[in-house]
Amino acid sequence: MNKSPSASQSASQCTPSDAIQLLSTQMLSMDVAQWTILVARINEATTARIIVEYLDSNSAQKNRYAGIYLRARDTVQRSRVRYAKAYTWGQRSARFVAWISRFSQKATVASPIRAQDSVRKETPVQTPLVWPELIWS
Repeated sequence: MNKSPSASQSASQCTPSDAIQLLSTQMLSMDVAQWTILVARINEATTARIIVEYLDSNSAQKNRYAGIYLRARDTVQRSRVRYAKAYTWGQRSARFVAWISRFSQKATVASPIRAQDSVRKETPVQTPLVWPELIWS
């Protein structure tokens, strides 16, 4: 990275407290940038769970980002409700398919009785086809 001479001179003239404050400002701007990225994806259940887990483990950050925490908790809760509804509908669908399957099995068992009532023609047994052998002399 090319630095201008004035930038290198000002960096060499910085006191340690200025350097710490500069680093602190850079870290804060990176922190804000990362939170911006996460908040943009807060409606995704996985991202919301990660945010909730992090903020639950750090109470100072939880108080600082209370609005983000509440939105993330809301997303997690809506995700749980959607999953529960989908699971319930899946169970109902499985029971319905099992019921249809049992019903169709009972219907096939009852069908030979109706077949005896109907007139059934016997098909004649055909003799299998045999290819003649060619003998070359």
